[in-house]
Order: sequence, then C-alpha cells, then structure tokens
Amino acid sequence: MQDLREVLTHSESIAQALQYAQARCLIPQQLQVRREHLRKARARLEHQRERFTNVYLANVLP
Repeated sequence: MQDLREVLTHSESIAQALQYAQARCLIPQQLQVRREHLRKARARLEHQRERFTNVYLANVLP
C-alpha cells in the first residue's frame, strides 16, 4: 500500500522514468541504423577502390 501511495503522490517521477526508459530503447535502434549506413558507405568505398585499381592497372600494364 505504501508503494501505491508513493506512485500516486509522485506521478511526475513515474513520467520521467518512462521517458528515460523510452529514450534508452531508442539508442540501440539509432546505433543499428548508423551501423547500417556505415556498412553501406564502406561497401561503396570498396567498390570505388576496386574500380580505381582496375583503371590504374589498365593504364599501367600494356
């Protein structure tokens, strides 16, 4: 009964705790999105490097 009374009298702390919990849940999702963007950028750079290497070798080797 004491806990229920505290919840009812301090509802703002419950709202703050809920906001904090929701914000923490978003962090892993944001990291996952960021990781995917970095993975795609890395793949694009690798593809570019291969193209540049092929062009270089085509111009250097007879």
